[in-house]
Formats: sequence, structure tokens, C-alpha cells
Amino acid sequence: VSLEKCGDFGAAVEKAKSNNSIEGAKRIIGYCLKQGISDYQTVVELFLITGQQTEAFSTAKQHNIVDFFVGLQDITDPDLATKVAQYFEGEKQLGKAAYFCKQAGQYYRAISLYLEAGENYYNDAIEIAVSTKEQSHIQPVIDYLSKERDGEAKDPIYICKLYLSLEKYNEAKEAVLFIAQRDQKNGEYQKAYDFVSKFIIAMERRNTFVPNQLRSMFVFVH
Repeated sequence: VSLEKCGDFGAAVEKAKSNNSIEGAKRIIGYCLKQGISDYQTVVELFLITGQQTEAFSTAKQHNIVDFFVGLQDITDPDLATKVAQYFEGEKQLGKAAYFCKQAGQYYRAISLYLEAGENYYNDAIEIAVSTKEQSHIQPVIDYLSKERDGEAKDPIYICKLYLSLEKYNEAKEAVLFIAQRDQKNGEYQKAYDFVSKFIIAMERRNTFVPNQLRSMFVFVH
């Protein structure tokens, strides 16, 4: 009504949004296309009101507002999440691509992208591996974090976190020792003490043998 009688685009949009009016949203979309109005964010919102996710996503991609599109909703549909992941991967935004692969249930691909995205995303890869407990998800993380790439070793704190989260204390102990020795060398004795003591307590609670080297380190940094 606002559009037809007085051309009040803003009022018509707000009314359609507030009432969640499918019919109103469709009419405004038609008006935008007919009049050449380039308020594409509004068009995307209105497409979602009408339930036209495919059209909303296509519009968002065409006008480079996919971030806006995904911010309007919790994308749980696997097909849509996959399409969004493919878009972000094409844009070299690997962290976002990984997130939507995870939303699509593509855990192996999500892990691969998180690791490729860099250190800021290692914890996200670890979280997926730990939550699924699938060896096919865990092993790629272990392999990636354990090996040097481009001549640089990964910070052992990550492989240690993975093993501790999986309660694999025997596998974690070497990383724990390395980290404690590094902290000690840097003069961060309290940090080293806290780290080793928490690890020893966790091992003892599960009746796991604590190596003498760890106990010696604990005494030394105390």
C-alpha cells in the first residue's frame, strides 16, 4: 500500500519486515526489480522472508554481500551450507569455508580447511577431531601438527592440546616436557609449574604412569 499510494519504499520495507509479510515482501522485491533499486541487502532480507533462500543467496553472491546473507540466519541446511562453503573457499576465506563445511557435516573437509587457514584456526580443527572421535578426523590433525611445513615446526601446544583432549597422556608427555622446558628457559617458571602439575594430576586421576622425567621437571620448576 505504501508503495502504490505514495512510493514510500522505506515504510513499505519496514512494514513487511515487522509483519513478516510474505506477500508484502514479494511485492517489494518486484518493485525493486522494476524500478532498478539497488538496495540489495534489503532484497536479500525480503527473499528470506518469502522463504526463497536460493534467490537470496544468488543475489548475495552477485553483489558480494554473502557475509551479510549468512549473518541473517543460522544456516543448518547441508546443501546451502555446502554452497556457502564453496563460495568462501573460492574467495580464499578458508576459515569461513571450513565453518560452513562443518555446518554441512563435511568434517574431514572442514578440518583440512581449518588447518590450511593457519594457526588461528588450529583449535577449531582440534575441536572437530575431538568431538567426532573418528580416527579418520583425528589422524590428519596429528599428522599436520606433528610435521614441519615450509621449514617451520608447529607449536607443540596444539598437538599437546589434542592429545590431552583425547586423554592420550602417554602420547602427550613429550610435548608437555618440551613446553615446560621452553617456559623454564624463558624464565616463566610459574607457567611451567602450572602446566606440568595439571598434567600430572590428570594422569594420576586416571591411574596412568607418570614418567620420572615429568616428576623431576615438576620438582625443578616448583
